[in-house]
This record gives sequence, structure tokens and C-alpha cells, in this order.
Amino acid sequence: VHQSFLVVLLIIYGYLELAHSLLNSSLAIEYRIFAKERERLYSARRVLRATNSSTGTAIRKEKARDRKASSKPWMALHSVDGLLNEEVAVFMTTTAFREGLYLRTRIIAAAKTWMRTFANVFVVIEDTFAARFSMRHCAISDFAHYTSFDCRNHDHEPTYILSRNCTNDYYGAAGPCCKVDDALNYLINDRPSFFAKIKFIIHSDDDEYWRADQVLRWLAAVDNSGINSFPIIATGDPYTSNPSAGGIWHWDHCLEIKPGGWYQPFMMNHAALERMRSSSASYGIMATCKAFEVTHDVGMGPFTWSLGLNHIFIPGLQGGNLGDVGVKSFTPVRMAVHYLKPFDDEDWCHEEQRWPHSHRYNQSIVVGCGSVDKRGPFHDTKKNHKHADSYDMFEYFRDHGENIVVGVEGDSQWVRAVVTLLNPPETLITDPGTGITRAAAPSATSSSTSTTPNKLQVEHIISSTGFSTDPAEAARQNPSKLSPDAVTAAVAAGSYLGKKLHTILIPRIVNLYGYDQSQHAKKHDMLNDYKVFTPADCNPPGKFQKF
Repeated sequence: VHQSFLVVLLIIYGYLELAHSLLNSSLAIEYRIFAKERERLYSARRVLRATNSSTGTAIRKEKARDRKASSKPWMALHSVDGLLNEEVAVFMTTTAFREGLYLRTRIIAAAKTWMRTFANVFVVIEDTFAARFSMRHCAISDFAHYTSFDCRNHDHEPTYILSRNCTNDYYGAAGPCCKVDDALNYLINDRPSFFAKIKFIIHSDDDEYWRADQVLRWLAAVDNSGINSFPIIATGDPYTSNPSAGGIWHWDHCLEIKPGGWYQPFMMNHAALERMRSSSASYGIMATCKAFEVTHDVGMGPFTWSLGLNHIFIPGLQGGNLGDVGVKSFTPVRMAVHYLKPFDDEDWCHEEQRWPHSHRYNQSIVVGCGSVDKRGPFHDTKKNHKHADSYDMFEYFRDHGENIVVGVEGDSQWVRAVVTLLNPPETLITDPGTGITRAAAPSATSSSTSTTPNKLQVEHIISSTGFSTDPAEAARQNPSKLSPDAVTAAVAAGSYLGKKLHTILIPRIVNLYGYDQSQHAKKHDMLNDYKVFTPADCNPPGKFQKF
């Protein structure tokens, strides 16, 4: 019995060995076939890559550009007349009062329309739990006085700066004035590497609409004109040449202050911002607003005057759709429109009867109701609502927008100026009819590797048709501060300090003069240790008048 059992086991073992051998042989054959086919495919792929490498690279780059452009709408305006979109920063101040009403009715609409066409947009608002919760999807950075929420990678939303020192006041020092200080301090002192790349900033309230293509055209014209080396601030008010024009709203005396207009909105260049390192860190605008009992649109006047800035004009501004005409007040040749806002309660979302539940949408950007991609359900442009919104403006300029005029003598405050140039471009062209000089593109035989027109850079302004006809007043208005005798001598010689004079077109630039003659200026170094200029520092001291 035992022998028979062993024989059976041996027979079974033999069959198993035979099966194992056959299986290994089959697998080996299959593997060799697979390996051969794999090598053939890899070889074909290598050949394909070698023969189409340039095409493949081009396709990959094109797809990468498409992905970048789709996530960054501003790439459609990457560069305008030599100015990069990334060299401009737009700041907007707002408030979260009334349960975030202005965030819903103004910032949301702006963020989904015109803000997307700028590379750098910042919204300054007071720090609240609701705002932090709503922006939890953004990149967070903490600073001494505020926290920034960079939301640009989320459908290119703005960067929000949540201030811990400023209040939700709609008017006055503690609200908007404080937020302008935070905006400037954030840019100048807390983001130095970013600030180094910025040529211009635009600031406005939350009810402003900006056309990015026109803003960049204008700023490029300013940059190319050659005056960008001077510290500049721009407002929508043409500066008057009347030497007696001065003073601050509802204050008697203080006529030595040359405010330069109403600072809503305003633009500043890099050279002007450089003068504000100390003042922005010490809340100089807020202190000025408090001293003169005003808000930022007036307080920026004495503040910028005390820092010795130069004024130019912002063209193409519209006061807004005031009255009961809605979009009928829009005009096509505009760069910006102010006072753009819907009815406060038109889409009020905290009342069920005002916002249907079926239309509700949990916004990721701010607390509120409704989709971020379209206007509220009760806003109907055709019914001529009293106040149109950013969606109306976006559609209007898309269909009817026209270019503003820049760089034309006699239009939008562009004037002739006699100047000397710092490092003149290789080629200058002078129109024999007008006598106006401009830079030309480098010639084909030029040693320069540049393919863009050389920019003018003004060193000294000798005279300008934008200055007063009175020689003494013209000397005060001149950013180069040349005396009447120096101007006369330079014009007679055709040169100044050994450099040839040129006649060019520039924006009308006027120095906000007078501070350096004050007693306050003799006591304080405003650029390095800012001290607020108050009505008590006026000569005679300012006297408040109730309004």
C-alpha cells in the first residue's frame, strides 16, 4: 500500500514539473515578444520626437501661453506702447459696513469686470471675521498693521488688504484716509521687491470704473514724454495758474497751500511714492485728514503739497451717472467713470422676498448672495435704474468705447516745453513745421540692440506753455525751479548747463510749491521723519468754518 501511494505521488510531481516547465517557456516567449514590440514602439517614438521636436516645443509653448492667458485675463493687455501692465498697481478702498453691502454691490461687480484686465489690483478694507472667512481660499501674509489675502490664482480676483488699524467709517481720517496710508505703506515699505517694478499707481474709491486699455495708453504716454523722473501726482482737476489759488476747503487762511484739486481718483508715479516712505509708515494721510477735518479726497491736497510733488491732469474722467438717467449718461470717450453704483437695496439679499432662494449662491469672494459672474436678479438696465453698475459699464464700453486723446498739443492739458534731456536717445526727430522733437526708433545700423523707440528723459524744464505768463509765478510753478534770469539766459544761449535745448510735448506739469518756504519746513525733514502740517502751521493760522 505504501509503495503504491509513493508511486502515485511521483507521477503527480512529474506532471507538475512538466506543467511548470511549459508555463515558463510560454511566458518567456510572450515576454520576448512584448519586449521586442516595446523596443519597436520606443524606437518609433524617439524618431518621432527627433523629427518633430521644434513643432512639439512650439505646440507646448502655445498651450502654456493659452493656459496662462485664460487664467490671467490681463495678458490680453500685457504691454501698451512700451508700458507693461505689470508696472501698474491699482488700489481701491472700501468698507464692510452695512453687512458688506458695498462689497456685494461694488467690489464683486468690479472684480468680475474691469479689475480682471489689470495685472495688479488691491482692495483695502477693515479686518473682519466675515471677510477672513470669505477669503480663506487665498494666500495669506501677515504684516504689522494688516493681513493680505492674495486671491489672484482664484479666477484672478484682487489681493485684499485687511486693515487692523482702520475703521469701517465711510468718511474721514479713521476710515478711508487710514486705508490710503495702509495701501501706500504695504506697497512701499512691506513689498520692496514688488515696489521696485512699479512705475505708477492708481487709487480710487469703490464706485469707480476703469478702462485698462485707456489707463495704460495714458500712462505709457506720460512715461514716454520724459517727465516720469519728476515726482508726480495726478488728479482730474486742471491746475489753475492763478497765483492766488490756494487754501483748503472750509478753512480760512492757509492760502499758501496749493492743493492741486480733488483727489478722487488720483495717480502717483514711482518717484512720488519714494517720498512717502516715512509718511505712509506713520499714517501721515490720516493725521492730515484729522487735522483739517476732511476725508482723503481733500486731505491728500495738503499732504502732497507738504511733500513737494508736481501735478498733472488725468484725462477722460466722467463724474458718473448722476440723476435718473442710468446708462444714458455714459459717453464713449472715457477712461474712468465715478459714482458707479446700483440701488443700495435693489438686490438686498437678506430679505427672502427680495432675492429668490433659487438665485442664491454661496460666493467664495465675499459674504452675500448671488452669482459672482452676473448682476443681481432685480437689476434691469433697460428699465433705466437710477444708478447703473459695473456690468452695465463693461457691456457699454465693449460695444461703444472709443480711445481718449493723449499726446496731442492743446488737448487734455498737453503742452510744449523747452527742456534739456538726460542721456538723449540715439536718434531725435524734429518736425520742421511745429519744431517739436521726439525720439525715433534705432536705425538698422545702430549699435543698440533695442527694437522699441527710445524714451525721452527730461533732466531740466526750462519753460513751458503750461506755466503762468508771469515770470515770477512761472518760476515757482516750474519743477526744476529755474529763476526768470536763468530761463532768459538759457533760451538766448540755446543750452543750459552745457546741454542743448529741445522743444517737446509733455503733460502740463506744475509744482505744488510753497511748503519749502514755511516755518514748518525749516523744522522738519518730511522725507525721513514725517511730521504732519496742521492748520496751526499756516501763516496766519487756519480758522475753521462750519459747513
